[in-house]
Amino acid sequence: MELQEHLRQLIQIGLGFRNRFDETPDERRWIELFIEGEKQALLPFLFTGIEKIQKDQAPPFRIRSRFGMITYQIVEKNALMDQKAAELTSMLAAEGFRSCVLKGQGIALLYEFPERHMCGDIDIWVEGGIRKVLPMLRSHWPVESVVYHHADVKVFDNVEVEVHFRPTWMYNPFINRKLQRWFEGQAPKQFANMTEKGFAVPDIGFNLVFSLIHIYRHLFDEGVGLRQIIDYCHILMHSTAKEREEAYKVICSFRMERFCAAMMWIMQDWLGLDGELMCGADDTI
Repeated sequence: MELQEHLRQLIQIGLGFRNRFDETPDERRWIELFIEGEKQALLPFLFTGIEKIQKDQAPPFRIRSRFGMITYQIVEKNALMDQKAAELTSMLAAEGFRSCVLKGQGIALLYEFPERHMCGDIDIWVEGGIRKVLPMLRSHWPVESVVYHHADVKVFDNVEVEVHFRPTWMYNPFINRKLQRWFEGQAPKQFANMTEKGFAVPDIGFNLVFSLIHIYRHLFDEGVGLRQIIDYCHILMHSTAKEREEAYKVICSFRMERFCAAMMWIMQDWLGLDGELMCGADDTI
């Protein structure tokens, strides 16, 4: 069996869609899976799969320990990220700005073990737009760079922060204008969606649209990794039929239905997600 097939099956085990490999990996293949998991920023998630594997297919102890060590480090980093996201939310609120943490720390809450989600920086959407938010940021912290939708801000020494004026954007200016209007309409609901961790995160309906566009944009610059695909799978797994129906209408209004169809094919054919959980299932599969 090829490496990619073993990786696919281990991901499916982690997602709970199967409980064993078709063919047991040998020690060399487990080392290859570790290396590939490291490249894809998936080691903690793959460790969840390892914990679920039936004993006769489990990796050697020394390899399992390597997965476990990285997972422990990520658990500690996620605790720090959650703490800093809550602190940043409070600091912004003290200045009169509501906010919402995008991507990482919000998506992590959808995982079976949120503390094992591979984390990066804090992406936080702040209410008010660039003309109001940017002067406030510059009055408190060093602002290292500013682009159309966000600024890199040196708030903490040990955690990177991107402050978003807009969650994301589209290359087509006409569709982008429509997208920004949609964000404006969604903003009050998302800023109010507070968690027990002390910061707001987007709801499922918002993420069905926003995360798909985020993945689409990555095709044209940084590339798309398996972690983003698995993130979107978790969003679908937590969505209702009504949320998917409403999100698909919005996706079509942004002319994203063909990309959505491609994503749903990956979800069903490669990850093994139930066809009933597809976004636009009747039209795309």
